[in-house]
This record gives sequence, structure tokens and C-alpha cells, in this order.
Amino acid sequence: MVCNISARKTALQLLVLFCGAPIVMAQNLASSDSPLPDEAQHSQITQQIQSYEQAIAGADGTYSEVSAELYQSLANAYLTIGDNAKAAQAYKDRLQALRIQLGLFSEAQLGTLASYNQLLYQLGDWDQIDSNFHLSYHIASKLYDKADSRYIEWATQLASWKIKAFESGVLGPGNDDSIQAAARIYQELAEQLPENDKDYY
Repeated sequence: MVCNISARKTALQLLVLFCGAPIVMAQNLASSDSPLPDEAQHSQITQQIQSYEQAIAGADGTYSEVSAELYQSLANAYLTIGDNAKAAQAYKDRLQALRIQLGLFSEAQLGTLASYNQLLYQLGDWDQIDSNFHLSYHIASKLYDKADSRYIEWATQLASWKIKAFESGVLGPGNDDSIQAAARIYQELAEQLPENDKDYY
């Protein structure tokens, strides 16, 4: 996931200096550096995948509390055998199950979106990553007050991603919208600082 930044301390600094700020892209999943399972292990995991899929089909509704956990297990299993495309679909299904189970806004979705994005970095699906960061920010804005450190964390992650997307051009060359979005977020964070805060300008 995009690097964590102490937003209260750096909001104003990054608002002024973000164009030259070194932002670290998310690290690849550990599985990318791990050897794929041998034939016997692959066969065992394939059987587990079949069991998960059968359990999902037999669950009380495709998108239920049980199926949400099964989709997570399914994603993990696909990741283990290196089938990232199917793992991505399992994350999407889990998100849908969580929305139906817990409502449109839940912390469980935030955790799933973070894991989903890690996988998408490997797949190079930059548009979906961008969409997920926006969704995470929107969910956080519904769950937390703007002064809450958890809201600040997700807002900062979106801004950091926007800067890196601009620097790398993954959303298209000369995409000034990314820089403008980052500036708006950092401005919003800066406005949350009390006047007696040492970082208040």
C-alpha cells in the first residue's frame, strides 16, 4: 500500500512541497517473491478452492456473512498458486458481500480494499487502484470525523497515490487532475489544524 505519512505533522509541508516529495509505491505482495507450490501442494490448494466455491454456492445467499469470509479464503488460495486474476475477482466479490452484510460503509471494506490494491499493483491495473483509493477515502469520510486520525490516514493515502500517479504517468501523461486532487486534500487537512498547533501557518 502507499506509504503511511503522519498527516498532522506533514499536511502543510506536503501542500507546499508535494511536487518534489518522494512517495514510495506499494510493495509487491510477499507471494511475488515466494516460490509457487509444488505439484502436490498445488493439487491440495485446488481442492480447497473447489471446496470454497461449493460452500459459497451453498451459502444462504451468494453475498452473506459466511460468503464474505469464504471469498477472503478464496482470494488467499488463488494468490498462493499465483492466479492473481481470480484472486482479484474474489476480492471484488468479498467487497460486494461486505456491502450487503454490513452496509455501504464499513471498516471491513477498508481492509479489503487495501489488500486488493496490493494485488492490483502487481497486475498494473492503475485505473482500478485509483478507483479503490477514492472509494476508501469516501468510506472513511462517512465513518470518521475529519479530525480523526483514521480519516487523516486514508485521506493522506489518496493524496500520496495521486502524486505518485502524476509522477509516474500511470493514469495518463500530464494528468494535472491528480496534482489538483492531492492539493485539495492536503489543504483540507491543513485546515483541520488548530491555530495553536505548532504546524499551523
